[in-house]
Amino acid sequence: MNKELLTLYPSWRYKVSTGKDNAPAKSLYEKNGFRWLKDLEVAPGFFLSLFEK
Repeated sequence: MNKELLTLYPSWRYKVSTGKDNAPAKSLYEKNGFRWLKDLEVAPGFFLSLFEK
């Protein structure tokens, strides 16, 4: 995640995703102001968590 980009363009909408069970990445996104949108099954048994800021 590029914090400089977030600082330079605070009004932009940012969308990120990570594996549903990737707790460190999910924690990092939430710590930086992203909110969880939904979990999405992209292949049988493979889920992504989607976040937005």
